[in-house]
Amino acid sequence: MNAKIFEYLKTDKSYDGAVRLYHEFGDNQSFKQNLNVRKENDDLKAQLMYELQQLSGLDKADFDNILSQPIVKVIDFEPQPEILLIDIPFEIKRTIKMREEFPFLNDTDCPNELKILVADRITAYHTYVNDHEKLFEATSDEELQDLSASIVENYIDNQDIWDELNYYKENGQILGKCQIFDWKMREDQIRAMTPADMIKLRDQLKNNIPRTKKLILDEPKHASLADRKISLKQKEKEFKLVNQLLGFKEEQTAKKATKKKNG
Repeated sequence: MNAKIFEYLKTDKSYDGAVRLYHEFGDNQSFKQNLNVRKENDDLKAQLMYELQQLSGLDKADFDNILSQPIVKVIDFEPQPEILLIDIPFEIKRTIKMREEFPFLNDTDCPNELKILVADRITAYHTYVNDHEKLFEATSDEELQDLSASIVENYIDNQDIWDELNYYKENGQILGKCQIFDWKMREDQIRAMTPADMIKLRDQLKNNIPRTKKLILDEPKHASLADRKISLKQKEKEFKLVNQLLGFKEEQTAKKATKKKNG
């Protein structure tokens, strides 16, 4: 996740701060112009938060969760680390520790994907710990299986990210073990498509996403359930990217899909 956006979510949360961040990292010039000429309002602020969420690399639930937390006051003096870290939230402690362990994260030429992986590792660790505690309170075989699968998945994700960061630290190169790099390659492929090919892909995804969702719902104990869920996330990310590149708004797409279903 972009470190400056993370810092904003924890220590600022103001509209003006969000505007400054988007001017620094956003690439939609038309929206930047709107921010310059229009007064703050609920719709503009909602769009601004959406854009920052996209830039942060967090999903909406995690972004909103961090945004809803109380502001962390910044201590503006040279600290004694053992004392300062006592009252700092876990996410910031973990981030500080990882930036000390992997100082290349502070370099301007550090691949953005590695910075995103830092936030992903914190999320994976949280999920692993929470689900491990819930495991002892499971009341059904289905809940037990779901929690066990989540624990294994997040343990592996946590380890893969650690391997990725260590490899870059030692070799100055990307290992490419984590899924984020597969997505980066796929994203580049989609961005290189002609508009006609993007529309063709969009139509395919529009048909395939509901089918995959139906398979997941109809066959919750299928051996390929985990793979189907991963495939669904991939399709939804591609669909979202193609819509953005073609200039389709998600709200319009959703309304059209609902209208078609009801009509």
